[in-house]
Amino acid sequence: MLKKSFEQFDLGLDKWKRQTFVMLELHQSEPTEDNKRMTLFRKRLATRIAAHYGINEIAYCWVREQENAKAQHYHVALWLDGDLVKTSHYVCKIAKQVWEDMGGFYSKNRRSYIYVDSPEKRLEALYWLSYLAKGRGKGYKNTQTKDYNTSRLKP
Repeated sequence: MLKKSFEQFDLGLDKWKRQTFVMLELHQSEPTEDNKRMTLFRKRLATRIAAHYGINEIAYCWVREQENAKAQHYHVALWLDGDLVKTSHYVCKIAKQVWEDMGGFYSKNRRSYIYVDSPEKRLEALYWLSYLAKGRGKGYKNTQTKDYNTSRLKP
């Protein structure tokens, strides 16, 4: 998972040179057997972001976790063209609206984004992204259900 996420992140940098890296945390009240809600969320979010910013490609990684709560939650990392998206303000606002419209609870992190425009900021974003690969909370699902998924940017 970590290798695939890092590859996608660097493919994004090859495409855009600068990226806005955004972290989201999405909760739900009832457990689900699959990740169809995440697929629907991602599609709705991409449509809304594309309409707002005029972009047609968004890179992402999401992970499914469940520990003490009765329902799983998701951590989502997005990275977008940093020349078009300078901060996370509207991205987070749109994500919150989409997820809450779907009946979920959006949890805002104190610091939700990094503007990646240097090797140091790249390493900081990769460190944040590596958090998604932690083992704790994974595996509470059907065998056919994925613990994570990433975008499929092409070189």
